[in-house]
Amino acid sequence: MVPVCPGYGIKERLGDGGFGTVYRAERKMDRRVYAIKVVKLSAGMSNLDLLEDEIYALSQLSHPNVVSFIDVVEHKSVKHVVMEYCGRGDLRKFLNFHLELCATVPESRIKSIFVQLLLALHHCHHSFFGEWSLLHRNIKPENVLFSENGTVKLGDFGLSKILEASQQQAISFVGTPGYLAPANQEVFAGKRYGAHADKFSLGCLLYEMCALDAPIFSGKDNKQPIQDSIPDTFSPEVKSLAGSLLQHEPSKRPSTADLLSRRYIAEWLRELSSRPTPECSIDHFEVLQALNVREEGLSARERSLNARERAFEAKEASLEAQMRRLALRASLSPQPEAKTRTKQKSASPAQR
Repeated sequence: MVPVCPGYGIKERLGDGGFGTVYRAERKMDRRVYAIKVVKLSAGMSNLDLLEDEIYALSQLSHPNVVSFIDVVEHKSVKHVVMEYCGRGDLRKFLNFHLELCATVPESRIKSIFVQLLLALHHCHHSFFGEWSLLHRNIKPENVLFSENGTVKLGDFGLSKILEASQQQAISFVGTPGYLAPANQEVFAGKRYGAHADKFSLGCLLYEMCALDAPIFSGKDNKQPIQDSIPDTFSPEVKSLAGSLLQHEPSKRPSTADLLSRRYIAEWLRELSSRPTPECSIDHFEVLQALNVREEGLSARERSLNARERAFEAKEASLEAQMRRLALRASLSPQPEAKTRTKQKSASPAQR
């Protein structure tokens, strides 16, 4: 059943986000499009607490590279969280597109995506006047979105954690396996962790954009330099950056402020700001949309051809059955020559 949100018209289901279902919706007063996360208030107290944390976190964040919070509407035991709509999909679709084409993501695209995520993460960790910071705790390709003009947006703060100035670490076990810090550190095993865990997840994203595969960590020590697994076609700066973020020891990972002060990161930022718009993947998404339309057309054509083939096979089987019946009927009927011989044998001598 399509949910009802006063003031908005629900258009289509986009997917699941955290503990709710996300829909594309149109605001009736101005026909602007938004994303609405729908959460039933009977979903369980723990989930509702997480929802309230997400709403508060989003309401405090204001940054071009963070999904904007718009409003909260409560209606008939359902809470609707209205957020900015990002119509160009997410990083997972972007990476899958390159995988399907067996094509490496251009380094310029990777730099653009990375620095925008870095700015978003720096804002979460440092932009609250020293009173508190925000840990995202679930950075993964599905939570990196693209707006209509291709701007990178960090979204889904459903598992985020606010740390007061007196707190430097959290201890709860949340996140997505594969983008968490090493098993004997921080998030795993109930150990304390801080902003370094988010940086590790950011390193996982950088690695996957380069290698088109998530990093695999084996053994307890995890000492093998991760940059050795990134193709040699990428610059030493990119490989070194991935290695520094994926350091086994949390204290060895650079802070977002340290990263922003690096010369090559500053150069990446200048390249980004020199463009008319920060679009990093819009042309690829247009191609992807065209490929999807083409794929749907090919699938429909394939279904039509399969139906025609089945009809032809049925007709062919019917003709074969008809031919077998005719052959059987012919074999049971007397042959014309046999009839002639019979008449000749039975003729009288006078006739001969």
